[in-house]
Amino acid sequence: MTEHLATACHRDSAPAAGLSAAPVLLTVRQSSFKHPAFSQGALRGLIFSARPRIDSRGKKLPTNGFTSAFVKVLNRVLIDEGEFFRIIARQNQTGLR
Repeated sequence: MTEHLATACHRDSAPAAGLSAAPVLLTVRQSSFKHPAFSQGALRGLIFSARPRIDSRGKKLPTNGFTSAFVKVLNRVLIDEGEFFRIIARQNQTGLR
């Protein structure tokens, strides 16, 4: 199973001339395997906090800014690897909130 996850995470082919590269979309498990700094639980927490929410008092809670890094396909949430790390870099440039 580990072999399957490792091969699913790598893209060796270059895009054809004039075509943009397709985003690398990973499941939570694949992303956690490829980037061990992010556990599956931590990634699921980021997914949950990416959506706008309302607390029990009716107050709108802020999102974490990762909305554009997650793509929902049917019942799966996939992580756009490039966008995920662009958001992290952008948040590090602007400072911690």
